[in-house]
Amino acid sequence: MTLSTDGGVGARVDNAGHGRSQSGSSIITSAARESLKPLGLVQRGRSRLWIDDHAWWLGVVEFTSPRTAGSGLHVGAMWLWHDVDHLAFHVDAVRVGSESFRTEDQFMPLALELSRQAAANVTALREQFPALPDVARYLASRPVRRGFLWDGFDAGIAAALAGTRTRPAITSSESFERTRWPHGWSTPRRRHVSCTRSRQIATP
Repeated sequence: MTLSTDGGVGARVDNAGHGRSQSGSSIITSAARESLKPLGLVQRGRSRLWIDDHAWWLGVVEFTSPRTAGSGLHVGAMWLWHDVDHLAFHVDAVRVGSESFRTEDQFMPLALELSRQAAANVTALREQFPALPDVARYLASRPVRRGFLWDGFDAGIAAALAGTRTRPAITSSESFERTRWPHGWSTPRRRHVSCTRSRQIATP
């Protein structure tokens, strides 16, 4: 498995690398089961991906596979109002560079440490985003980043969904207005794309 960038929507999880050297993969799987399964995370098939499902957002854990044997780690959150057919990281919790696999004895403690870091960051994401108003406040508080047009889009969607429960620091319309859309896009058109998905999320 590898990571690629998906047009600013978030780092995309790509399974193209599946089937490369399996050295260390069984150790990573065992370590992940020890740390993540007790938290309720579910492994995606036999991959290095683990999912923390919160209905309207996902915690995503990927034990990234380098070109050589070993593993890295990427933990983050994915907002499910994005109507996409792949997993993505819309908020990063942690990214750890690859640890090389040389022998089982050498790699085992490294795999255990990666899995513990994954569990700690999953817990941190749960505490940071317990409800939509918390997400709305977090997204609205982030400074505008040049070139990151989805930041304003996400802030607008979260503010709209949480609007009846709390007053966010920035309204949904303000979030959309401060988004610099690519040439040829219109804010109302893009807002319409996700309105159906947003209503589904907001419905108990």
